[in-house]
Amino acid sequence: MINEGTTNPFNPIQAVIVYKKDSTYYLETHDILRGEDKFLWQEGRPFLKEQLKELSLSLGNSSFTPMEVKGLMPDNILHLQQTFFNTNIAWYLPPSKRVLHFKKELKLATGTILLPGLIFCVSNKTLTVVSVKGKNKPTLKTKVFKAPFHNIHSYGKVCMGNTGENKSKNILQEEMLRWERRFFNSYFSHFLDEKVVTKGTNLQILFKNLMKSQKPFPENVLVPSSFKTVEKLLKDFTK
Repeated sequence: MINEGTTNPFNPIQAVIVYKKDSTYYLETHDILRGEDKFLWQEGRPFLKEQLKELSLSLGNSSFTPMEVKGLMPDNILHLQQTFFNTNIAWYLPPSKRVLHFKKELKLATGTILLPGLIFCVSNKTLTVVSVKGKNKPTLKTKVFKAPFHNIHSYGKVCMGNTGENKSKNILQEEMLRWERRFFNSYFSHFLDEKVVTKGTNLQILFKNLMKSQKPFPENVLVPSSFKTVEKLLKDFTK
């Protein structure tokens, strides 16, 4: 029983137990009945998504918004995990032309570049980006490489800075698009804890040449990531 700060005491009516195995969560709820001199813990049952949403709304918890899918699940989704505490999303962006923006210190003008395949991972309001070779949707065994950009730590976490569109969406497709816009609309400015993100070539020179030639991104310059494979990437970012 809780009565601190109020004249009307609160009585326990339900308990939610969170179980975890690796990166998978299971929630179970127990009704609590009040006996003559104690509270009685009832048999547990699965805590359904609808109940979770109702609880979140009733508590006014703005930090948790149940994610919904509009229509069919996007084909480029690699991983989707939603818990009471967080939503983890990983998706694949095939090689495509993108407009990149740069701070004046890099002496690079805004321009269009044909980028390699990328994997975006969002967890706890942070973005991790890595690259992959080829044009096919990655599998768990696909090798991953460092993303060839400025503003990214050696382990793939992106320093977003003030990139706008900070309010999260509760529609999966809209949330994915929001993160893509935040990343590609940002101004790339400097290297973080590692200056070697491409092999055998300077990144600025490479970008300048690709903007001029509009040729495909040379995958042979990609540097292996410490994650090594998609399987390890997904395991690590959902911890």
